[in-house]
Amino acid sequence: MHQYATGRPDAKDTEELQGFAKTIFEKFAADQLPVSRLQVPGSRPYKKAGGAGLVPKADKKCVSCGLCAKNCPAQAIDPGSLKTAVSKKCISCMRCVVKCPESARKVNGTMVSVAALAIKKACSERKGNELFL
Repeated sequence: MHQYATGRPDAKDTEELQGFAKTIFEKFAADQLPVSRLQVPGSRPYKKAGGAGLVPKADKKCVSCGLCAKNCPAQAIDPGSLKTAVSKKCISCMRCVVKCPESARKVNGTMVSVAALAIKKACSERKGNELFL
């Protein structure tokens, strides 16, 4: 959904991230980095149980190059079966769609429209970066 976060990272993000780097460096230099398990707020698991989400499939333009499987962070695409992704593993990040040199991976257009409406309010406002130490 390219309409959200277009133009990011931007100058403000760069400034915030440089501040994060400085904070991390200072804590590291002072041996103040926490040794406990990192606690990141949010819902786990990332994907709701039972939801198919937006699972890209390859069309006839697929040349079986394997870049989709290689780039899938959830390992939802089996290198031996590149046409579909395992819906229970897929996190709908669309990296396989972006990385496909043949533009062969697609999702159902109706599902994209439904998802866009569902997240419109949450994604319409700029989100700030957060540092978790």
